[in-house]
Amino acid sequence: MADHKYTSIFFDADDTILDFRRSATVALQQTLEEHELPVTEESLEIYHRINHDVWLAFERKEITAPELRLLRFERFLDAIGEYREPELLSRRYLHLLSQSCIFIDGATEVLDELKSRGFRLALITNGLKEVQRPRFANARMEQWFDTIVISDEIGVAKPDKRFFDHAFEQAGQPGVSESLVVGDSLQSDIQGGNSYGVDTAWFNPDNKENLSGHRPKYEVSNYRQLMSLIFGNEDQGR
Repeated sequence: MADHKYTSIFFDADDTILDFRRSATVALQQTLEEHELPVTEESLEIYHRINHDVWLAFERKEITAPELRLLRFERFLDAIGEYREPELLSRRYLHLLSQSCIFIDGATEVLDELKSRGFRLALITNGLKEVQRPRFANARMEQWFDTIVISDEIGVAKPDKRFFDHAFEQAGQPGVSESLVVGDSLQSDIQGGNSYGVDTAWFNPDNKENLSGHRPKYEVSNYRQLMSLIFGNEDQGR
């Protein structure tokens, strides 16, 4: 491998490598249809907003993973004024979601390039094991990633320092100064990486405004920009 600043790249999974929003929407639509619940733009947006807030609460350690599984559907049903068993909806939704793996545009090409050049790649995700393991298997993530860390399997989530301790240990303890964390979440990926002393790249394809107090070292809106960041002006042969 040529002499680059970074030798190890820690990638978030959902909405960084995989298009979680699209997969979640398809799984949710089917779940709602099967339970004769309204499938409208409004109902889908209500769920996504609730799900986002519940995940933030989980990352702040305010709720546990089992509570997360049910709470988002309990709140969703309350919000749309319908009664169903939230556990049944959750179970069906998670099963459907576990079967879906849609890549972000450009992700596989970049992973191929990095792997071929000898970079050490790790996949780090705040996710539920019964969803992420099947998705990663379907996506054949092991062809790129020697290290895959799922918060639900280790009992601690990003941005907790212990998550990064575990990830770096599993990755063979690469130097912090030679490592880069890439992710779409300012709270989990950027805050966690910054606190750990690792350079961070905020993957922001929608060009959202950063209203948080977490400042990434870099911001990229697509994978071409990420490659330029990693390789500089070097001809990438692309």
